[in-house]
Amino acid sequence: MNKIKLIFFHHAGGSSNDYLCFQKFLSNDIEFYAIDLSGRGSRIYEEFYKSSDEMLEDVYNRVVEIIKDSDYILFGHSMGAIIAYCIEVMLEKNTNKCAKKVFLSGKEIPCNEVFQKYKNINKLNDNEFFDAMIAYGGISKEFSECKELVDLFLPILKNDFKLLEQLEKNIKHTKLLCSISVFFGREDNLSEELISAWKNYTEKEFDIQSFQGGHFYIKNNLKKLCRIINEYVSLTRIG
Repeated sequence: MNKIKLIFFHHAGGSSNDYLCFQKFLSNDIEFYAIDLSGRGSRIYEEFYKSSDEMLEDVYNRVVEIIKDSDYILFGHSMGAIIAYCIEVMLEKNTNKCAKKVFLSGKEIPCNEVFQKYKNINKLNDNEFFDAMIAYGGISKEFSECKELVDLFLPILKNDFKLLEQLEKNIKHTKLLCSISVFFGREDNLSEELISAWKNYTEKEFDIQSFQGGHFYIKNNLKKLCRIINEYVSLTRIG
């Protein structure tokens, strides 16, 4: 039996390197992939996207090349959750396939209330932007305490928030044909009502689970998350 392909989409300012740790605890039935957006990770020397449309087209083409004729699951954290949702909408519209499941982590539904939270944040000066990211919980403690990292990744983070603002503004409500599982940290600066509202974005099953921690709860809950993914894949194989 062919392996199921698990494709990760990273958070704003992140890269595929942030999710390589999953490989250690995923079952042998899973083939792991992590997408790098342009301008970081394996694509550090490439130019930033100029628009969210350019980003989605690029990511979509990469995902199609990965999936081919295989079964697949998408997992997105924070900004990556919105990207995962948009990519699945595109896949369902343009191909005869849909994901076995989409895991959405640490992100509220796209709506005006969330859009207003991020509107024009990328236009703040560097100090104001950095303070806003700390207030939102969008920067890890380790990151904020390392000036070299801040200087390197702040331009990436600001461009990502420009793209996120465009996504939040233009996204259309479409129900997916696959099930959705939502994860979030209980200490994250998010509205549980708006996280739970992802149930309105699927025609299939929906579940939601909270974990101890803030926006970057994944780090301290990695084994538990992998166990959930592994159990789902195992049940899919049996079914």
